[in-house]
Amino acid sequence: MKKLTALWTLVLFTLLEANGQMVKGLVKDAETREPLPFATINFAGSYIGTVSNKDGYFELNIPASCVGKAVQISYMGYASVLITPLSTDEEPKTILLSPTTVTLAELVFRPLSPEDYIRRVVKSMSKTLPKEPFYSMSYYREKFLENGGYLAFTEGVFKSYYTSYQDTIPNQYQLVLYETAENPQEVQFMKSTFDKKDDRRKRRAEKKGEELEAGDESGIGIIEGTFSGPDEILSMDLSKKLEPFLDSANFKKFKYQFDDPVTYQGRELLVISFQSRGIVDHLKTKGRIYIDLESDAFASIDYTGKFVIPFAIEPVLLAFGLTVSNPNITKTLRYQYLNGAWYPEYFHIDVDLELTKIHFFEKNEKSLFEIEQVLKVSDIRENAEEQIPVSKRLDPKKNPEEQIFNDDNARWADFNRLADEAFTRM
Repeated sequence: MKKLTALWTLVLFTLLEANGQMVKGLVKDAETREPLPFATINFAGSYIGTVSNKDGYFELNIPASCVGKAVQISYMGYASVLITPLSTDEEPKTILLSPTTVTLAELVFRPLSPEDYIRRVVKSMSKTLPKEPFYSMSYYREKFLENGGYLAFTEGVFKSYYTSYQDTIPNQYQLVLYETAENPQEVQFMKSTFDKKDDRRKRRAEKKGEELEAGDESGIGIIEGTFSGPDEILSMDLSKKLEPFLDSANFKKFKYQFDDPVTYQGRELLVISFQSRGIVDHLKTKGRIYIDLESDAFASIDYTGKFVIPFAIEPVLLAFGLTVSNPNITKTLRYQYLNGAWYPEYFHIDVDLELTKIHFFEKNEKSLFEIEQVLKVSDIRENAEEQIPVSKRLDPKKNPEEQIFNDDNARWADFNRLADEAFTRM
């Protein structure tokens, strides 16, 4: 039996060996010249790759194992493009993708309703999802911003053990690399108010000869603790967590209809749009479900929702005299086809909300807070033979920096980090 460490040592040397070369690109719509955010960029025939950022920009390292290989750029509803990474110039290469159209009559050949198709795919998940446990290596990034300024910037690499669809054992995650930005921007929302409170607390502590304990009285820490951290994005996999709009028990709570079919990476996909009739699980949701009819599988799911602030947070916000406006969440789940099964490709979460402090005799204070998370699968190894040791599994309730287990001496240079031109890594 192969040892886990030996397996991943092989992965790191064959898959992730850095060659010092990089391709930079900007993915745009061929007709409108608008950037295409979160396009998938992979070396052809492999899972080594990255995704473009919100501006369509990407940076792709070329490992030794991929020198000379073509790069495939894909975006939902567009024809994929293959390029040969011959140029590693400083200036990014512009890649234009053309929208594609598919006739619904050609794609749909069974007289079924949207709900019927969803039922078929859910029933087929035991066949279309991996039947055996597998490993993956994934790059993770989280940004926490206030009015566009960085309050936190976190990156990590996870070694993941995915159990089979039929197995009730949860997936397991090991944090291999972890890094947070130094000297982030201070929270500006109600800063003067809390600076004054801190000064008063400091003076009282000094008079008593006590040491002042650090704390977050602004309520921002509550928001960050609720919506940030990798736990949510790691648990998005459909094999363990079925979204409410995919559960037939909830079909009456949603409205479904066929949308225009699209192509993705050469596969024709049936598209079902949906929206909730009311609030379901604290969300009023709308989105699209992309189904590969050839295999009866979910290829992608995109949705946005306006959410109701959880009851645990609302009293805290009211205690500070705060109101919340336009709370939104956006999620993307994208899968890739390998050897007859569908595996995770990348997940994406965006949360944004506006906090307002109402002053009766002064101008109100407002700040827009955004949390963005991306998880991009770098590699997949089928038929996993060993689980991640309990002592090394990620506990989301504990400090991530105390849970780093880099068994294989992985380096950041071995991974494609999501490009962010507005942020300089330390």
